[in-house]
Amino acid sequence: MALWRFTLVLSGRDATEGDAIDQLLDAGCDDATFGWSMGAQEAGFDREADSLEEAVRTAVLAVESVEGLEVTRLLDDSTVTEAEIAAYSGREVAEIRALIDGRNGPGGFPEPYSLPDDPAREWAWVDVSAWFADSLGEPIDQDREPPYAAIAKLIEARHHYRKQDPAKRREVVALLDT
Repeated sequence: MALWRFTLVLSGRDATEGDAIDQLLDAGCDDATFGWSMGAQEAGFDREADSLEEAVRTAVLAVESVEGLEVTRLLDDSTVTEAEIAAYSGREVAEIRALIDGRNGPGGFPEPYSLPDDPAREWAWVDVSAWFADSLGEPIDQDREPPYAAIAKLIEARHHYRKQDPAKRREVVALLDT
């Protein structure tokens, strides 16, 4: 088993008030810290599991077993810095900077996810890895990729799906088969 660290964003009742914490602990969330950050309710987990998927799934089920709480997002840890792009792609940071600036390679490197004037620029890994595959013909080894992005998107889709009119849900599910 491995230790997986991740943060879930919650909606509904305040997990830090009343008997909510006791109920969360009884539900199996004794490996989480609950609180608020920038107006959002969060649960930070350090969960042991065989995979990130299993860790997130069991945490979501435990949180949502407490009445009045819903998981709305997994904070997506899939933004990367220049140094992380270098590590994931097996290149030097200077080489990555040259690709970003267009001094090397075909150009068209993805725009930063962060604000352009932010000195700690970050990029969405999904955009960067697609650029490496499409522009350089060099797919990144999936074992090197941050695993959070796909799971985060599924949790967000699940949250929005629950808000859909039941008659429309079949249409949404049909999208998964295409």
